[in-house]
Amino acid sequence: MIAEDHSVDLALIQLSGATGLSVAPLADSSTQVQVGDRVYALGSPVGFHWKLTQSQVIAVQSQCGVFGLKCIRMPKGFLHPGNSGGPLLDQTGQVIGINRALQSTTGEGVSIPIETVKDFLRRQGQLPN
Repeated sequence: MIAEDHSVDLALIQLSGATGLSVAPLADSSTQVQVGDRVYALGSPVGFHWKLTQSQVIAVQSQCGVFGLKCIRMPKGFLHPGNSGGPLLDQTGQVIGINRALQSTTGEGVSIPIETVKDFLRRQGQLPN
């Protein structure tokens, strides 16, 4: 682990010996994400390996329980344990967020918007200002 920030629930890791990995493009912003938009999660939920699931956004700029962090919210059943830390993709395949968690009270999935992720990466010197 290179860096972590508990206030935004993100960590930066470095892989040793990994080569030839594809890089998913980061969206410029998640501000164009609207309620009803189709989104995709990539992860390894409930024992699956690299499963792609799809759903629709039910809220944007939604409170997600950590230090006033605002998130993109999806319906219950979209995210599962194993999706956390994986990308939330828009219909063009751009990363619009990082999947964070399931809300314990509702079971809805929440994802950290790409702006928050980019701010974190800039602070770590991984993106230009």
